[in-house]
Amino acid sequence: MYRSRLLLFGVILSIFLSIITVGAQFQYIYTSFGPKYIIKEDYDRHLSRISGIAAAPLRYRVLTDYVLGKVMKLFPAQDNQERARIYEKVAFGFRIGQNIIIFLLALFYFRSLKLSFQFSFIGMILCAYGMCFAFVQSDLSYYIYTQIAFFLLAATLINFQKYNWLIPLTIIAAFNREEAIFIPLMLLGCQIIHFNFKIFDKRTVLLQASQLIFCFGSYFLIYFGLRYVLGSAGYSISRYGMVFPGLELFRLNFLNPDTWIGLSLMYSGLPFIILYFRKWPAILKSYLICLVLPWFMLEFAFGSSDETRLFLVPLFIVFVPATIFMLSNLNPEMQKNKV
Repeated sequence: MYRSRLLLFGVILSIFLSIITVGAQFQYIYTSFGPKYIIKEDYDRHLSRISGIAAAPLRYRVLTDYVLGKVMKLFPAQDNQERARIYEKVAFGFRIGQNIIIFLLALFYFRSLKLSFQFSFIGMILCAYGMCFAFVQSDLSYYIYTQIAFFLLAATLINFQKYNWLIPLTIIAAFNREEAIFIPLMLLGCQIIHFNFKIFDKRTVLLQASQLIFCFGSYFLIYFGLRYVLGSAGYSISRYGMVFPGLELFRLNFLNPDTWIGLSLMYSGLPFIILYFRKWPAILKSYLICLVLPWFMLEFAFGSSDETRLFLVPLFIVFVPATIFMLSNLNPEMQKNKV
């Protein structure tokens, strides 16, 4: 009964945090870009993505906008102007639905790390706090939040050793955003930390190798398949003008003070938890190396890193749970009751 009440509280907390974070996002958009931004610019961007005419890499991020388009069809409209107004309302509900799923998955992920319900609730609140600082220079960015859900699900599956499920998850996630490549990298990190040279089982090694090959292979099949089917496209203009992804974009992002201000606000000093690196669970250590470090390098070289929503996945997967583990070590009595 007590466990059921805690789970119910987790659901209520997820809904509450979702309303707060989505409300903050819409308020930021209206305040920064004007009250008509969603029904004009954001709606036009949505249409360009589902019609396959958007610039790269947005053209190939088809999954979430496809689902949103299907939801839009449930609400018939007389003309395009009315459809744009419907889009604004649907977008608000769609984003709340996304965040409810994200916070529930975060709860299950923290629980799969053997954290108590109480500490898991604290982790959810820390994640929500960080999300409220992730809207700088941001539109609704549906695919970013779908991506967070995919990575939380992947990390939970890894904790429960359901490695075969990562193959279809990687396939679906590859339709959403390019960072899906990190799902098989997370699996690789897990396999490395659990590998035992003293107990060398050829059958186990072959099974693990086949899981990795299928994960990576399915990702690249979708990645290149989308570009073949939808055609090549020029990259969209970055914050710095016509700067192509690579070292120059990395340099500009690194020297941009807005990058570090935004990341400082979103992470609130949580990365300093690295100072307690030896006390982390092994799986979080592997994610730090196989997920967080290459993730930061990729986003600095291929994106506009002052758009801090790009760095939400490391917040959810590594820095918040690592912080909660440190708190649990400081308060072992609370963590002892792992209800």
